[in-house]
Amino acid sequence: MQFPSGLERITLRECHQLKNLWGSSNTVNLVQLKSLVVSNCSRLSSLEELGVLPMLKYLKIESCSALQSLPTLSGLNILRISSCSALSCLPMDKLLLPQLRNLGIRHCQKLNLPREIVIEDTSTSIESLEIVGCPCLNLRTMLGSVYSFASLRFLDIRDCDYDLDQLPTPSLKCLSLCRCKNVSYLPSGLGRLRSLLLYSCSSPLLFPQGDFPPTLKFLDIEAGENLQLKPLSEWGLNRLTFLERFYIRGGYPELESFSGSGDDGLALLPPTLRSVAIGDLPNLKSLSAFLRGLTALRYLHIFECPKLGSLPKESLRNPLQTLVINKCPLLQKRCLMDRGDYWPMIEDIPCVEIRSDGIRSGSMHFFSYHSD
Repeated sequence: MQFPSGLERITLRECHQLKNLWGSSNTVNLVQLKSLVVSNCSRLSSLEELGVLPMLKYLKIESCSALQSLPTLSGLNILRISSCSALSCLPMDKLLLPQLRNLGIRHCQKLNLPREIVIEDTSTSIESLEIVGCPCLNLRTMLGSVYSFASLRFLDIRDCDYDLDQLPTPSLKCLSLCRCKNVSYLPSGLGRLRSLLLYSCSSPLLFPQGDFPPTLKFLDIEAGENLQLKPLSEWGLNRLTFLERFYIRGGYPELESFSGSGDDGLALLPPTLRSVAIGDLPNLKSLSAFLRGLTALRYLHIFECPKLGSLPKESLRNPLQTLVINKCPLLQKRCLMDRGDYWPMIEDIPCVEIRSDGIRSGSMHFFSYHSD
């Protein structure tokens, strides 16, 4: 394979006869290469040629089922690996990836860290780390190492079965956990956290002191199957004076209405909220206490609440920009254009979207009303 000199980007897709990238004679023409994407090359087993490319900053490898290891990549900034079923070793030593900023690993079933990796030998340059569906990866070792990463800002872990008694806490701004079955406690000391996203976790994730970080701006909670959350009045959300978005799904299968106030007698939620989404509450009948005092609310999404038949009128008088009602048949009737008794209160909202199950099972009809 011959390349012209001066190339900065190369993408290789579905080259099923390719066993290695290129011979050493071609390396001299690729000294300016900055970005390489290798996708669905089923026989590719070696990337050794990459170790001598001084300008390579971005490397993405996906669906290369014969690839078993990676070489030294001293100048790399971004590394994305996905669906490489034979890949078993990752060069996490600081001498091998000294400038790495962004690391994403998805669905590499055999991938693990070398046993000799210890905290002191691990790179501290990583700012963003994503781990998805890697059952053999020793997350205790990796996260123990990440614990010392002074630069880490974003951490995303999904489909993890390990019991993680510690999570990294240095300077994190965004923490996302999805389908992490055995994580029960979140770390303290997250004083800079801005975004906390917890999706389909089977244990009631809690902070040791029971308080959310006061700096939170975005909070998403999606309860796992059969997980019942503690009463919302005990969360102390009304004390989060920077919170702008709150999303909650499930967690209260028997709940008919939220209690009237938080643990300090005030509203359940802070008045700073601009975006709220709530749903998957099969017995919910009232949102009066939940929406009380949200004078800055701009976006409201209510979904999968089949028994919810009313909304507090004051919440509809707020300067809403978007109202979305999805699979709430009782509310849908009251919001019908020119016919529902709520229509005069919502017709001036710039975007109103009403979604409902159609007459036939399995069909979905969408109704969107946009005022002039």
